[in-house]
Amino acid sequence: MVTTTTYDKVFEFIDVAQMWMAKREGANARTKTGYAISRVLPRAKKLLEQYREEYQYMGEDANVANCLTDEKTKEILKDSTGELRFTQEGQTARNKKVREWLAEQKKKTVEIRPHYTTEAIKVPDDISYAEADAFYGFVLAEIPEPTDAESEPVTAIASN
Repeated sequence: MVTTTTYDKVFEFIDVAQMWMAKREGANARTKTGYAISRVLPRAKKLLEQYREEYQYMGEDANVANCLTDEKTKEILKDSTGELRFTQEGQTARNKKVREWLAEQKKKTVEIRPHYTTEAIKVPDDISYAEADAFYGFVLAEIPEPTDAESEPVTAIASN
């Protein structure tokens, strides 16, 4: 069984899972939730690595497509440090291409194999609503309803 999700959700899972594991200092492998996280985290990190690779290739292509070239030889021009040189228009076009790619990736769906524990039926008490939201589809099959404290908007108190 695989779950379809987005890169954004994968990255959120990685961040929250790593914090959750670190907060419990190694004891997590002895819990069902910790075991499930330790099974899914490497799969999520593999997707992160794939994303980084795609980003690197896209960035290189955007750089080459928009950098300065010698008019006669069509050779790519570099500065004294070896960095590609750009005109303002070339740099703007490159930045636009990168932003478009990043926006596409936010929407892109990917597949990952989850590992649900028996605790996936009842969310463990030591998992907050925010953590449960991040773990949903990876190690939890459902999200609990937030408590009143978790669903209340945070308001800033102005000091006079």
